[in-house]
Amino acid sequence: MQFHDLLEKELQNHGFDIDGKINYSSTKFQRFRRISRRWRGKDLFVIILGGGDGAAFGDWRDSTSWITWWAVPHEQLTTQQKKQRQLLLEGLVHSEEAARRYAIHRTKLMVRHHSCVAVDVRHPYVLRKGIKPVYCGQIRSRLVVPVYDYDGNIQSLQFIAKNGRKRFKRGTSPAEGYLCLGEKITIGNTIRICEGWATGCSIYEAVGAPVIVAFSAENLKHVARLMRVRYPYHTIVICADNDQWTTTNTGLKAAIYCANQYNTLIRYPDFSGLNVSSKPTDFNDLMRLAGMTTMELQLKDKI
Repeated sequence: MQFHDLLEKELQNHGFDIDGKINYSSTKFQRFRRISRRWRGKDLFVIILGGGDGAAFGDWRDSTSWITWWAVPHEQLTTQQKKQRQLLLEGLVHSEEAARRYAIHRTKLMVRHHSCVAVDVRHPYVLRKGIKPVYCGQIRSRLVVPVYDYDGNIQSLQFIAKNGRKRFKRGTSPAEGYLCLGEKITIGNTIRICEGWATGCSIYEAVGAPVIVAFSAENLKHVARLMRVRYPYHTIVICADNDQWTTTNTGLKAAIYCANQYNTLIRYPDFSGLNVSSKPTDFNDLMRLAGMTTMELQLKDKI
């Protein structure tokens, strides 16, 4: 029996049924959610040891569940092999600590997010952007926008001050994270991806869900890839920022990359005939300059 068959049988014996989802070439900890009714709501972490020598697995919210398993019993090893295995175990300690810190940090983010109150529609940033704030909370004077990972776990928080200054929760990264405006993505939905939350709110109000907020031009590339992997047959539209006032036009460049790599469509705001003294770039700017109807037409028309 091969290593992966032995490991999955061992996992099943402990109530985890992952149905061939483990990446056996990875040496990093892997997380799986809601593995079985016995472990409902818990997260299973799996680390492959020695490229196929063994594995460690368990639920980080229950420290007693962590198990180290070997395909070949320890007593059958040579002295040199036992020393090599000991080195693997020492490395596992660091992996365990990293995963433990990850779980604790995520819990803190959830607590912080749950402490938010409803957004004050008179918030200066909301008024300046002319949006209906959705999928966002507020803590004192700051708007709080959640960032989720591919599995739907909270990954970071973006704080937006009254003056529009943005920053992410210290110690977190929005890389490959996003916010979906809309309850869920179903068959037939057109998926629209944009950079900023305010832009996402404008697009959401104009054409409806789902709208994916990627938070930056660089991260937009990662999010487009993730969306294409999860939804291979959906129409995906990049609602790009038109950074025409820069030499590189970063927003449009990122959109073209996504179109070439992930078979997406591109829409970007056209400000022809409008007062561009404020150097507008995104669809929220277009909405405030030309109105909701113009923005809606540009989102739907081929540009």
